Amino acid sequence: MSRRLKIAGELAIALALVAVTAGSVARAGSGAAAAARGQKGCNLNGHGTELKHVIYLQFDNTHLFRDRSNFASDLEQMPHLMNFLRDNGTLSDNEHTILISHTAGGILSSLTGLYPDRNGQAVSNSYGFFRPSGSVGFSSSFKYWTDTTDGGNPATSPPTPSADTNFNMVTGDSGSPKNTPAPWVPWARAGCDVGNVSTANAVLENNNAITFAAGPTTLAAAASIGATNIKVGSVTGFVAGMAITIDTGANAEPATIMRVGTAGATGTGITLTGPLANNHASGVPMYGPTATDPTGDMTKVFGAGSPEWQEGRDSQIAPFASAARAKALTDFVGITIHCGANGGICNNSPNAKPDVLPDEPGGYGGFKGLFGALYVNPAITGGRTVVNDTAGDPIADPFGHPGFPGFDGVPAKVTLGYVAQMQEAGVPVTFGYISDAHDNHKNAFPAPPDPAGVFPRASGPGESDYVAALKSYDDAFAAFFKRLQKDGINQHNTLFVVTAASPTTATGATHTATSIRRRRVRQTRSARSTRTCARCSRRRRRSRRSRSTATRLQRST
Repeated sequence: MSRRLKIAGELAIALALVAVTAGSVARAGSGAAAAARGQKGCNLNGHGTELKHVIYLQFDNTHLFRDRSNFASDLEQMPHLMNFLRDNGTLSDNEHTILISHTAGGILSSLTGLYPDRNGQAVSNSYGFFRPSGSVGFSSSFKYWTDTTDGGNPATSPPTPSADTNFNMVTGDSGSPKNTPAPWVPWARAGCDVGNVSTANAVLENNNAITFAAGPTTLAAAASIGATNIKVGSVTGFVAGMAITIDTGANAEPATIMRVGTAGATGTGITLTGPLANNHASGVPMYGPTATDPTGDMTKVFGAGSPEWQEGRDSQIAPFASAARAKALTDFVGITIHCGANGGICNNSPNAKPDVLPDEPGGYGGFKGLFGALYVNPAITGGRTVVNDTAGDPIADPFGHPGFPGFDGVPAKVTLGYVAQMQEAGVPVTFGYISDAHDNHKNAFPAPPDPAGVFPRASGPGESDYVAALKSYDDAFAAFFKRLQKDGINQHNTLFVVTAASPTTATGATHTATSIRRRRVRQTRSARSTRTCARCSRRRRRSRRSRSTATRLQRST
C-alpha cells in the first residue's frame, strides 16, 4: 500500500493486498578488480574483498512467494532481478517480520538493525501520543531523522507549545531518550557519500516552513468584489475576529471574520466584517494567521527567510493539487546525498548544508549534505537540472517540473535511474525505495485527483494493471543491470542488498486473469513467524547491541 494511503491510517478498502516477502542479499563477489574506481577516500574494502560500491534497494510490499498457485509471484514476474540474485548471491526468506508489521516500521528496522521498540516506531505508519492535558495527538512515522514527535503551533493565539519534544526516531538504549543513530553515519565517517532516493526518514519528508492558526482551506465557490460572505471548503479552526488571507500572489487579500457558519458551496459560509476588494475564483486558498514553523524541514535545514524557506511557504499556501503546491516538494523532498567526511560531492556545490545529528554517538560535526533534487540533480549530472529514468525519460513531478515525483511516484524505473546516476557521479553508497507494484498510483499526491473521483486502488494477483506494472519493473531492472555492467559496477565489486517491507497477504479471493471476483482483505502472520520474531526481539533487547546497517552489510560480505 502506498505511503500516502498508510499515513492517513488504515482504510477500509476491500481489495486484495500483497503477500509476505523477505530480504534477499546478493553478496559482492571476489572476481577481477573493479572497472569502476569508486569514490576517492571512501574505504569499503573488508574481509579481502574489492568492494567499491553499495546498492541497497528497499521494496514496499513485494511478493517473494505466490499468493495463488496459478499466478506467478512478484519476484517471478521480475526475472532479471530474480536471476541476478540467484546467480550472484543468496536469495533467502529468513528475515524476521517486525511486530507490528507496517511500511515505516519494516523499513526503519531494516535501515537501523533495531526492532521498532528501540527506534521509536513501535506502531506505524502513524501513532498516537499523550498531550499534557491527557488528550491524544497523532504523528506520522515518516519524518526526517531529527524531527520531533510534535512541534506545537506558534501561529495560534496563544501559541500552542509542543506536546512531545522527543525525537520521532527515539531510542532509550543509553538509558535516556536520544535520537536513534542514523544509518548513513558509518559510511560517511568512512569517507563515502551516501545517496538516498525516497528512503524513509533519511530524506526530507515535508516542505513545511510555516504553521497555520486555521486552514489552509479553499473557496468552495467564486467570490465577487463587494461580497461580505465567502463559501469555504472547511470552517475548522476559524473563529470570529480572526484575520484571514484570501487567495495568493498579487490577488491575495486580507479580511476579518465576523461570523463562522457551515462549510461547502451550499453552506452558510464565513461572513466578513467588510466587502471584498477583489474577485476570487473557486478553489483559491484561504487561511488564518501564520508563523514560522521551527520544526519544519525547510526551517531546520535551510533557515527561516531563506529562498528555500520562502518557496516552501509559497507551496504551503498554493491551491491544492496545483503545480505551485507541488513545487517545493519536487525541489527539496525525497532526494538527498549525505556527504562523506572529506566533503565528497558537497565540495563542488555551493548549496550544501550542515548535516546535523545532535545525538549521534561519538559526535557528527562538520558533515554536510545536499537536500533535494534542485541541488542533487546538477551535482550528479554535470550541471543539468534533469535526471532520466532507466527508459531515458526525464524524472519530473505530475506537472512536468524536474525533480522528485512524490513518494507514490517512484516505481523501479525512477528509483533505479536515480541510483545509477548517483553511482556514475561517484556516490558509492546508495539507498533507494521502490513504490509497490500492486497499487495503482495514478492520481496519487501530488497529482490532481481523478476528475471522476476514482481513488487510487490496490490490485490482486493476475489483474492486468498489476501484471503490467511488474513487467515495467522487470524492464527497469534489465536496463539498470546492463547500464551498471557498462559502467564497471557489477557483482564483483558491489554489495547489492534487496529487501522488502510490510508483509501482508490476500486471502479469501477467487481470481480470474484480469479480475478479483470476491474481495476480502485480511493481514496475516503465521504463529511460527510471530513466535520467532518475539524470541528475537527479547534476545536483542537483552544483548543491547545496536546492529547498524553498516554492521549488517559488513557481516554479509
